[in-house]
Order: sequence, then structure tokens, then C-alpha cells
Amino acid sequence: MSVFLHKKLPLNTFLFEFDNLEKAYGRNRCYICFKLKPIYAVGATGTTGTTGSELWGYATNKWEVADGIPRESPEKRGMHTEELLLDEMTRHVREHGGASFCIEWFTSWSPCHRCSGLLHSWLRDVGGGRHRLRVWFSRIYYGDVGAVRAGLRRLRRAGVQLGVMDGRLRDYCAHALVDTAQGDPTPLWLVPWHMNVPRVQRAFDEIMDEKVREPGWCWWCWRPWWLADVLSNASFPQLHVNDEAIVDRVEKFL
Repeated sequence: MSVFLHKKLPLNTFLFEFDNLEKAYGRNRCYICFKLKPIYAVGATGTTGTTGSELWGYATNKWEVADGIPRESPEKRGMHTEELLLDEMTRHVREHGGASFCIEWFTSWSPCHRCSGLLHSWLRDVGGGRHRLRVWFSRIYYGDVGAVRAGLRRLRRAGVQLGVMDGRLRDYCAHALVDTAQGDPTPLWLVPWHMNVPRVQRAFDEIMDEKVREPGWCWWCWRPWWLADVLSNASFPQLHVNDEAIVDRVEKFL
């Protein structure tokens, strides 16, 4: 299986997979450290309400092999990490039907457009609006693709707390969900990681700005959009980006 409950992520895997390099060679898998914490409703007489047990661990879409035989069932091969984790979360939430959870994800890659849609649907259909979701990521997955950008904005509008893992969040994740007994989670050579955070944050802020022109080609002069803008900005004002239309067009081909 690819969802490891109540197990901490190996330190070496964390240091490699969560590195926020601009060119993340060899990091073609997604890892998610997660925690589901029950939310306690506060009433007039103190802390009341329904509670559920805490669930934590890590998940990955990397095939786990034992004695040369993949552990995953054939139907789960090729699934994204978000899909695998949502299946486990669904089982846990339904076991504690009346509970509300604060869900925290620390992920090596931001969600793709399809996984953004799955998260949006899960919060609406399975969660029923009772749960709070926070997603922190090290790198942006195909941040120049319009459908991916639209999916992230759609999650933000749905109330998901979405953001870049900075030093504080990385330290929290390392001490809570990573096996730090194997060594130091903040080695000296990690300095470039902290220097890369502003670059990832700027890219994410640009995605969240819905008035920014989406990457592509200019339809009227057949030039890259960034070159066409030099001549056309004064005459052709930017239009509001219709995220729902972008997502709907993409989903028709899936």
C-alpha cells in the first residue's frame, strides 16, 4: 500500500523529495505528509461536540515492492497520491460520521488540475462542508498550465488554505511527521532551500492573481503572449479569467 498510517516519513526521503529546486530532476513522485485532527466545538458551557480520533502518516504514489512483487493492487497503479490519500480519508471520516476535522497536508508538489477537482468535490460531497483543509507545498506542479492554475484558484475560492511551505512550516512538518531520529532535518547545506522560498512564493502569488494573462499564444499575431503584450496592452485590456470554463473544457477530454 502507498498510504502509511501512523508512520513518519524517512528523513532522507524528506530531504530529497521536498527540496524546492526550480528543476527538480528525479523527483517524479509526489509525497504527502498528512494529519487529520478532530475539531472541538465550543459551547456555552465549555468544550463540547463530537470528536474523532486523530489520523496521521504519509502517502506516495511510488510503488512499494516486497520480494519483487508490487504491493499495490492493479487498479491503484497510476493513481496520484492525492487520490490514494482521499480514499483513506473517506474511510476514516465515515467511521467517525459526526466528527469534523482540520486536515493538514504537507506535499512535495502542488495538486494538478484533476486532483484539485477531486479535492473540491471531496470537501463538498464527502466532507459536507464540515472539514477544514490546509495544503502546503514545496514546488508548483506545471505552474504555467492554465488548467492547473485555474484548479488552484478554484480550491482557494472554496475555502482551502493553500500556500507555499516556508521555513516555519517545513520545521513543523519535519518535527511532527518526519523520522528525525535518523539525523538533523535542517542540515547546513539546506541554505539554498530557504533562498528558493521567495521564488516559489512569487510564482504562486502570480497564479492567484486572476487578472494575469494565462500563458499561451496571442491569437491575432501568432506570437508568444509575452511578446504580443509589448504591443497590445494599450489596445487590448486584460479580461477576467473564467476558471470554471477552463476546468470544464479540460474535463471533457479526460
